[in-house]
This record gives sequence, structure tokens and C-alpha cells, in this order.
Amino acid sequence: MKAFGGVFALAVVAVVAIAIAQPNCSTAPTTTAPKSNPFLELSNSELADIAAWLKDPEQSLNLTDMDEAALDGNYIDSIELWHPTKEDAIYYLDQDGPLPDRMAKAHVVSGLDDPPIVKTLLVGPLPVSSDTRIENLAEKIYHNGEIPWNAKPSHPGEDRERTNVISETFTAISDALNDLLGVPWSLSNYDTGLLPNNGDGSYRHPWVELMLAYDTSAMWFAYTGLFAQFDFSNQDISQWKLRKLVYNNQKWSSTDAFNEDFNAGKLEPSPQLNSTNTDWALRSVKGTARDLEELPAPITYSPSGLRYRVDRDERYITWMDWSFYLSYSPEQGLMLFDVKFKGERVAYEISLQDAVSNYGGADPMQAYTAYLDRGFGMATGITPLVRNYDCPHEATYMDVNFYDYGAGRILNDTICMFERDLQKPISRHYQSTDAGATRGVAFEVRSIYTVGNYDYLISFTLYPEGSIEIEVDASGYLQTTYYNPNGDSYDTRVSATSSGSIHDHVITFKIDLDVAGESNSVERRDIVVSEDRFNWMDDDDPPLKQKKINTSVLEKEKEAVIDWNGNSDKFWLIGNQDSTNSYGYPRSYRLMPRSVIHNIVDGEKMDQNAKFADHHAFVTVTKDNERSCSSYYNAVLPKKPPVDFTKFYQDDESIRQKDLTLWASVGFRHVPRAEDVPNTLFIEAKSALMLSPFNYADEELSRDLRNSYYAVANEDYYLVADEHGINLDGTCSAPTLRPLGTLPY
Repeated sequence: MKAFGGVFALAVVAVVAIAIAQPNCSTAPTTTAPKSNPFLELSNSELADIAAWLKDPEQSLNLTDMDEAALDGNYIDSIELWHPTKEDAIYYLDQDGPLPDRMAKAHVVSGLDDPPIVKTLLVGPLPVSSDTRIENLAEKIYHNGEIPWNAKPSHPGEDRERTNVISETFTAISDALNDLLGVPWSLSNYDTGLLPNNGDGSYRHPWVELMLAYDTSAMWFAYTGLFAQFDFSNQDISQWKLRKLVYNNQKWSSTDAFNEDFNAGKLEPSPQLNSTNTDWALRSVKGTARDLEELPAPITYSPSGLRYRVDRDERYITWMDWSFYLSYSPEQGLMLFDVKFKGERVAYEISLQDAVSNYGGADPMQAYTAYLDRGFGMATGITPLVRNYDCPHEATYMDVNFYDYGAGRILNDTICMFERDLQKPISRHYQSTDAGATRGVAFEVRSIYTVGNYDYLISFTLYPEGSIEIEVDASGYLQTTYYNPNGDSYDTRVSATSSGSIHDHVITFKIDLDVAGESNSVERRDIVVSEDRFNWMDDDDPPLKQKKINTSVLEKEKEAVIDWNGNSDKFWLIGNQDSTNSYGYPRSYRLMPRSVIHNIVDGEKMDQNAKFADHHAFVTVTKDNERSCSSYYNAVLPKKPPVDFTKFYQDDESIRQKDLTLWASVGFRHVPRAEDVPNTLFIEAKSALMLSPFNYADEELSRDLRNSYYAVANEDYYLVADEHGINLDGTCSAPTLRPLGTLPY
């Protein structure tokens, strides 16, 4: 092999203290969206106008402010945009139809009703005018439309009453707490987070595990091993009461019974938490500095400016023949709409649906834990992104706003987007006659959500050859419990008094693909082993055992309940059977999972509310009344959820050449380890789904990229490279990094 004549200019540099008289080009070029964004979330002024209109006596909702609402009061819990129907949006985007009416969804707690319920209302059109009306949205989108009062999130009035009952209970056993746990009862000494246990909504029997009240993240290791279950059902607080106490694998039905056994010496105390030293549980740096670690780590920057365009007002982005609109939902988080590649829509919608965390354990808290994080504020837990840590320094950042406790709230720098250097080519080949490679880049839109102890990093990544990747990474703190020797089959000890329980993370997305049009079908390819004979073989040759491909087009929804095969001997395509490439193959996208799981346990704590997580993926006919596979209230109604996902496919409709939606889950099974202290690692707890062109075109679709080289051997056998006129000198300086100082909040 002879010498190679081309040279690459690397875009990865170490930050050095050299003054460079070049501009810092960290602002994205602008563009103008072809149409106003019909998916743009409600502004704070719109939220305020809707809230005021709903509170107007003319609407007869008898609403008060949430902060002032009594236990039996009526108040607004949430307001967000209700997206237009797909039909109306497509008519507007593609056919110059009118901009769809702007509508809002509102959850209203009606504590004065008999029986008290939570209403899901459709409000619009907007802006508020004499034409604005209220409709019952629940009956259109829920299978169990009447949401019981017991399923509502807590509000300040309820918090006060509940705290009184909890405090009265633990005050009665304060002497025992002081002896067993080392601290007497007070609201300043202990935290009492609740784990819901609501069944079908006819009752509320939450569990509490006492935690020492640390004022840092060390709180996640402060569980004491003393549990209480309460009855907080309905509005009659005179009936609210303790159901049981649990400590050291013993249970009591009253504080009197607990005190009686304590005074009789029948309670064997467990080791107490060390509340004086919690540094081991914090993220503060410890240990000796490593060699050269005093230097800033490498960063990536764009040497001649950013290569994507942004319309901030419309949240419209273009990059390398991709375009899409952004939206944000306070229930579901960041959403992509009207995703186009080379002018053709590939996906109408890509959005988070819910995140299931199903635990196992030997104590009440762990054994009953089965979170659906949509109902626990996952999307409103979207966090400000720290530049150069959560996202690249040169990324473009955007804010979100949402209705929060009676007012609009803005969270700054909560969405980031950036072009990413893959640090490897998209493709390459090298031989003595000719060689070539294409620079590996991608475009990522990222947000991070903190739900209590866990941090979820969710990325939507576009690749220049047409692939889309959805990835979820998890970090943050373990949901620990007090170490119980009887729990060794369920957990791992991670400190002197704490253990982390086995649990799953299953995160489900809606992907409304429109591959070469809205009419799509599902193809399954099975890789099978056959024994074949051919005419060119000798008579005494044995049959050849080899792989071959069996292709089938799925007919019905129940056939499209998908579980990925661990050996990749099955795969699925979604595409248009009536639109083919030049070789006669349907233009399609392939579903390519990367380290995914599905839920394997349902039962009492997760009966019907997360059926979308029971398999890796489902394909159903797209319907406006089946917009989401979950709901805000599914989390607390496992036996009677508003959205029962099984009904999406029980009617077993035809899925041949129909508008189809893919419901796909990514996730990972977490067996805790000592190295999860203080935090689980993003680089290990990760899962993804890629959707890639499969006979979508006649050739690989990054052929038009100029950031590539092609080298041909000259008469001296040297490979001479053509880099297509790209100026490799760069016209921009590396960004100037400054101390973080005060972080955004």
C-alpha cells in the first residue's frame, strides 16, 4: 500500500490559553419555517387567559385557586396544548388548508361533585373569545373516562391535612423512634414521601418509609426501615387513619400495639444511620487527582460555524436535508412533528409516552413500587442543561414553559440541539486503487428529566443517510431502602445501612411513521436455516445447510405485537407496499433495537395500566382517539386506568396499507451494584431504537455529502484525495469556556 495524499482537519481540540483573533461562531444561522407551527405549546399568556376564563362564573365550574382550595374544592390542576388532529395538521402543512384551531386540554379537580371526580376538558378555540367552548374530552380519549377523586395529585390543602395525620401517628411513637432510629419524631427530623396504592381508585392506601431529613442528595440513602401504611381515601378526614406499621419484618395495626411491644422489649433495633457523615453519598470530588486531569477535557466545536438553521419563534429546525418542528408537553416532554428527510415526511410524530419503573423487594416500599413516571411529573421535571456538561458548549438552547400550581412557569435552557462529531466515518473503504470515507456526523435534540432520584437523558438523533435514533440513558440516585438481610434475593447492599433493589426501566415512545406516504404496511423478515440442492451440484453432494430469508406482510394488529429476537433472526420493516424503489422493493424503514427490554411482571401493582410495556413494540392503526398509550392518571389507577392500551389492538383491525403508529419501548434491567454510589452511570444504563432506510432509495443516501474524500491512485501509485472544496482552515475560534458560577434553575 502506498502513501495516502489526503489530510483531515479534526474538529476536536483541547482548550489552550492562546488568544485567537477569530470570531466565536456559536449562534445558529436562522431560517423561516414554511408554516406557523401548529404544535407550538401554549405561551404563559395563553395559559393565564385560559385559567381566567375557566374561573369565570359564567363557566359554572366553581373554581378556586389551587393554593386556596379546600379538600372538597374545585380547582385547575393542569393546562396544556391539545394538538390538532393529524388530518387537520396535514391538510394545513401539505395542502394550504387553514391553520387548525388552537385548543387546550385541562385537568380540573371537581371536589364538590357527587361523587367527586377529576374532569379532563377540551377548551377552545383559542385565543379566548365568545366562540370558546368546553367539551368533555375524557369520553373521547379514555376507556374509563370517569377519573375518581382518589386518583388526583395532592394539592396544598390536602398536603396540610395529610401531614397532620402522619405527624399525629409518629408523635405517638416518638420515644420508640428516638431509641430505634436515633432521632425523635418531628417534621424537621424526618421526611415522609408517599408511594401511592390506589387500585381502581375506590381507595387510597399509600405507604411511607421514614427518611432522615437530610438537606442534600444524601437523602436518597436516608431510609430508616420503618414503614407505615395509611388510609387517605376520599374527603372525610375523620376517616383517615393508620392501617399498619412495619419494622424489622414485624407489623402492627396501631401505634398502641407498636408501643406495647417496644416497651416490652420485643422490638430488636436495627443498626442506625450515620447522620453525621454523608459525604460518601454526595457528588463532591474525592480522591487524588489523576495525571494531567488538571487540564480541561477535550471539546468539540464547529470550525467554520454551525451547520443547522433554527427558527426560534416557530421551533423549526433544518439540518442536512432534515427538517422538523419541536413541541413540548408538560405530561410527555419534548416531541418532534412533521419530520422530513429530503423533502419527504418520514414521521408525523415522535414522542415520549411513559416511563415504567417496576421494582422488587422484601419490604413494603420496594415490593409495591411500580412507577409510571408520566403521572409523577416526569415532563415537568425537565431540568436546565449545564453547558459543556449536559450538552456541548456550542449547542443551541431553548426554554420551555408550562402551567404549574396556578401560573405559567418558564424553565430556561431545557432543550439543547447540536451537530455531533461521531469520531468515526459514516462509511469508508481503503484499497490500493482507490479509497474513500464520509465524515461521521449526526444532529441531536436532547432533554434531561429528573424524576425524584432518577435523571433520564432522552435524545432524538438524525443521521445524514436518513436514520433516526431514539435513545434513553439513566443516571441519578438509586431508590434505596434500608438494608434488610432477608432481601438479598432482591437487592444489593450499597452502604452500611442501604441497599438498592432490582428494577426495570421501560420507556415507551410513539412513532407515527409515514414512509413514502401515509399508507404503510408491516413486513416481517425471518432468517431461517434451510437445506438446499441446486442443479449445478453433483448428485453425490450433500444438501447445503444455509441461511435464507422468508418474507411476510402482516395482516392484522394482533400479528404486530412484536418481541425482538435476541439472535436477530427476525426483523421488521414499515413501509409503503405501493411505492417501490427501482428494484421493485417497497420503500421501507427497518426497526433496529439496541439493548432493549420489556416488562415481565404485572400483577397487583401494575395490573392494566402499563400494557404498552408488556412487549417490545406494537403497531396499530393511527386514530385520533388513540393519541397516547398512557395518560397522566394511569400511574395511580393500575386496576382501572383511563387508557387501557390492550383496546388499541383487541379489535384486530387490518394493518395493510393503512396509516400506522409504532409504539416501541426501550429500556434496561438494573441490578444495583456498589458502583451505583453515588450515581448510576449514563454510559452503562442506556438503550436505543434506530429506524433506518431499507430499500427506501436506490443507494445509500449520504452520497451527496461534500465532507468526504475520494482518492484514486495516480501513475505513481499514490492515492490522491479530492475533498470537494471544503475549506479545512476554519474561520471560527474555539469557544471560550468560563467557570459555571450560578447554575440556572
